[in-house]
Amino acid sequence: MELKFLPSPPGAESLWLAMPIAEVLTALYAASAMGRYTRALPLSTR
Repeated sequence: MELKFLPSPPGAESLWLAMPIAEVLTALYAASAMGRYTRALPLSTR
């Protein structure tokens, strides 16, 4: 699977650029989802 929205320089060196960007995007999504679901909990269960 290719990440179409990331720049892809030729060769294996592109992995060093794509992986940190993908990891940061995943971490930001996970943090925002956790915040959303935590806010959706009733106050008595937080």
